[in-house]
Amino acid sequence: ICVCVANVRFRLGPKQTKMKDTEEFQLPLVKYYAKNHPAAKVQQRSANILGGSRNILSRQLAFYEFLVLDGRRVTVSELGMKAPNSLVQTKFNDCYYVGQVTKILTHRQAEVPGQTALVQVKWFVPFKEIDEEVSPWKD
Repeated sequence: ICVCVANVRFRLGPKQTKMKDTEEFQLPLVKYYAKNHPAAKVQQRSANILGGSRNILSRQLAFYEFLVLDGRRVTVSELGMKAPNSLVQTKFNDCYYVGQVTKILTHRQAEVPGQTALVQVKWFVPFKEIDEEVSPWKD
């Protein structure tokens, strides 16, 4: 699951690596751009498109160790490593969900303004027993 970090104030930590993407990110990125930037018409590199202009998915991804979101440090949880700061919660359609962040990355794509920040979440499950009154992040 890749989640866009949009319309939210955050700061990225130090860049961990910059690399060419793998198959793991191609389809999620193409789906993200199709939904959020349909005019860009981003295509997978393996797409066989005849004629017209092609906007092939850029290969460059930058990965980060952490991000700071609303004053809270969210750390990447790597395989075999426990990172309690990798757990996040969000609210969709009046339901809270919790998940575990496994990757924080940025991507630039032709015909899409700026840089896209994405968070890969290993799992996202509904969390029904939350008490909004005791949340330390409530405004």
